[in-house]
Amino acid sequence: MKKVYLITIMALVLLLGQTTEAQTCDCGTCDWYGTDVPICCESCSGWGWYDGGCQRSCVCEGSCPGGTTTTAATTTTTAATTTTTAATTTTTAATTTTTSATTTTTAATTTTTAAAGLTAYYCDVDSMSSSLPMTVGGNLNSRTEATSSQYTAIASSDNSRWTTSDPGSRDEVFLWLENSVTDSGISSIDLTFEGYLSGSSATFSIWARDVANGEWDQIGTTQSIATGSDGTMTRSITSEIGNYVSGQTLIWGVYESTSSQSLNIDYVNVVVNTGGTTTTTAATTTTTAATTTTTSATTTTTAATTTTTAATTTTTAEGGLDCSDALWWSETTVYENPGTRVYYNGNLYENNWHSEGENPEENSGTNQVWTLIGACDPDLIPPEPPPPPPPVDWEGKDGYATRYWDCCKPHCSWTDNVPAGMEPLRTCTEDGETLNPDDPDAVSSCEGGTSYACYKFIPFAVNDELSYGFAATESGDVCGKCFEMQFSGEGKYDPTPGAVAIKGKRMIVMATNIGYDVGGGQIDIMIPGGGVGAFDGCSTQWGIPNDQMGAVYGGLLSACNQEVGYYDHEAIKDCLRAKNDELFRSRGLTEMAEGLDWFIDWFEAADNPTLIYREVPCPQELIDISGLVRPTDTTTSTTAATTTTTSATTTTTAATTTTTAATTTTTAGAGCTCDSGCDGTSRSAPFTQNGSGTYCWQVTSMNYINSWSLDKLEINDVDYTNVWSNSFPAQIGGVWYIYYDSSRSWGHFEAN
Repeated sequence: MKKVYLITIMALVLLLGQTTEAQTCDCGTCDWYGTDVPICCESCSGWGWYDGGCQRSCVCEGSCPGGTTTTAATTTTTAATTTTTAATTTTTAATTTTTSATTTTTAATTTTTAAAGLTAYYCDVDSMSSSLPMTVGGNLNSRTEATSSQYTAIASSDNSRWTTSDPGSRDEVFLWLENSVTDSGISSIDLTFEGYLSGSSATFSIWARDVANGEWDQIGTTQSIATGSDGTMTRSITSEIGNYVSGQTLIWGVYESTSSQSLNIDYVNVVVNTGGTTTTTAATTTTTAATTTTTSATTTTTAATTTTTAATTTTTAEGGLDCSDALWWSETTVYENPGTRVYYNGNLYENNWHSEGENPEENSGTNQVWTLIGACDPDLIPPEPPPPPPPVDWEGKDGYATRYWDCCKPHCSWTDNVPAGMEPLRTCTEDGETLNPDDPDAVSSCEGGTSYACYKFIPFAVNDELSYGFAATESGDVCGKCFEMQFSGEGKYDPTPGAVAIKGKRMIVMATNIGYDVGGGQIDIMIPGGGVGAFDGCSTQWGIPNDQMGAVYGGLLSACNQEVGYYDHEAIKDCLRAKNDELFRSRGLTEMAEGLDWFIDWFEAADNPTLIYREVPCPQELIDISGLVRPTDTTTSTTAATTTTTSATTTTTAATTTTTAATTTTTAGAGCTCDSGCDGTSRSAPFTQNGSGTYCWQVTSMNYINSWSLDKLEINDVDYTNVWSNSFPAQIGGVWYIYYDSSRSWGHFEAN
């Protein structure tokens, strides 16, 4: 009898163990667009997940679109029963069963995704390292998609190459690639690049973008490729595949570490491997000895029982997702960066590539710009955008604000760069406060000299809605001019929280500098920690290594974006406050810390906010700080007039005398609408003008003119905008007055 009990107990333990294991794989089902799919029991995010412990595909609870499944409370009552078993004797003969060893192998299959499913971009970048987000305003300067002929060139390994542009000094090439892949059952992904760098050998690396946090991870080791002939490198993603594939899209890229070199691309390819499995069952032999079991007559009475199962509720995506960090989708906003999450009509979406004006609800799904993540908890949605600002009573040009502080001597600090009769901007010594006694001839700190920008040029708030500051603008006669900006509540590249928060605020800045990398309505505000840009005098002035000052373009804000992301507004501001204490306050750089405080608190750490702007009279506060006062004759439009006087004449004839009275005829000046007056700068053909700005010239001789991308070009008040011509109106006083106006950095005019 002891053996019988032991076997019974062991069987019960085995049965209970099996029951427990089965229960861990029963976490409910999801109505996945008409199909019941198991909900994953393991912690996960996304969809199409492989529930390893249960050996099946499943859907994460937070991604289920089907709502809430509720199991009502149930009560089961079992009536009392009595069962009588008669005495029996059973004899089982000895048996032996042998199972031979078996091996089942499932062969691996491979699916290749070639350039036909490819989107490729040439990117001009400052640098590349782990966790960089690759965003414009951060380390990404520009991104340009391949042309149809360039796609053809890289579709096969045949020595027909796509040669990119030279990114320029201190910039490198990053090849951004997006492939469509199958996102289930993947064992590994092979990424292949074939090509070389023009001009020199270079170190290449392959990267993949983590879809969860937007960061880029280097895949495998680097490889050196000599110039002049194609080198081939393949790196494989072998683990955490789900981190890199989202909505059947894989984003990866190739980076070369040598600046000022174009990249020659012969071939790129992605191979997706679906892994095979091998299962081996060992040979076994089971022998059952002969047994005789006698069961005596028994009577078992089971009392009536009642079992009550409490009501349970499983909450899926409907009412479950925390969408508080997402952005409200806007039809007018450009969503530049893949992976941007937006809230629309109760749901959370994520873009797979650049999007503008594409409604997520109508443009989500396979091979669509948006991917539906799931429904949002009504209590965890982002705050509504602020209402539109009150209408302005003036019309302005469209633009956007960037930030910089390079510590260099500003453009307007040289005599030759300001209008005649205007004192140049004063600069300071290395302490940032003492006026430089050698100005305006002192050499800039960015050229090894001792002339620095003064700390007093930091921005400051006038009230909650208005601030003053100083800025670099596009090339031209801008020194001492002031511009009023009103912020529109959006970002040039993404509607980041800071850009949304300053909607309707105004700022007036005085131009003290120009930027050869500034254009297209860009106003580059002087903000400590805003990035040194093309030049760096701050490392010398402050004794701070360049890499501690954040990104070259974007500064400390770009560094914080890399650390805490782009959309947690308070986390971004806290990060900036910590860097302010570490970088400026700890070194006693009080004015610099105050300027960065303004950026955090009044400017809301806005990243490249869009705006409208117009030229306005300068506030006295900015004139007092800078000392820049423009001559009055350069700020008032003047049209010269000509006066012709015919002297009185007297003619005497024998019988009569006729007197003609003196007459005066005044002719209004014509041919010039320049703000600087009709005494525009004299120019001699041939000459050209590029970029944005407004100019007036006097030209005495030319054969033909040509222009493009201008807002207006006039010759003696006759319209010649964006045309080639060798026929001109009559000269006025021996000259042609040419009026040039362009709001674009690529505007062009030439006279020959």
